[in-house]
Amino acid sequence: MTLYKIIDADAHMCELLTLWLERFPRLKVVSAENDIAWVPHLMERADKYYRRWKHGYDAPLSLKPSEYSRRQLYYPFIDDPIGLKTYQLTGSADNFMWSTDYPHQAATWPRSQEVLAQAFAGVPEEDKRKIVQENTIKLHGFALSLAA
Repeated sequence: MTLYKIIDADAHMCELLTLWLERFPRLKVVSAENDIAWVPHLMERADKYYRRWKHGYDAPLSLKPSEYSRRQLYYPFIDDPIGLKTYQLTGSADNFMWSTDYPHQAATWPRSQEVLAQAFAGVPEEDKRKIVQENTIKLHGFALSLAA
């Protein structure tokens, strides 16, 4: 079953890129409840195979898979220490979003501020600001004034 899901994930990535992200460049997709540590690896792998196969297969893509990711995909997470150590491998913090998951059992509430301080220790302040608030504001088009 696990092998099937891995193979299926590659097929879904190709379908997502060719049928949806290329065709609808303003479409935003949120990969909810999957954490984020996998994102740098998958984007590197997708770009590698795109480089190898783009001329051998009629793949109508104008961008590399990682460029679609940066333009249109968002990755929320609740508690992913490895992800917070590796997200920078994607080259940006612009598509990651921290979540408290309130009111579900996985929620960090009522200790959200404590959890946030501990989880983001060592994360650059600009990246933390993006991941904790700015990326969500951008994704949803909220017109909010950000506190300094």
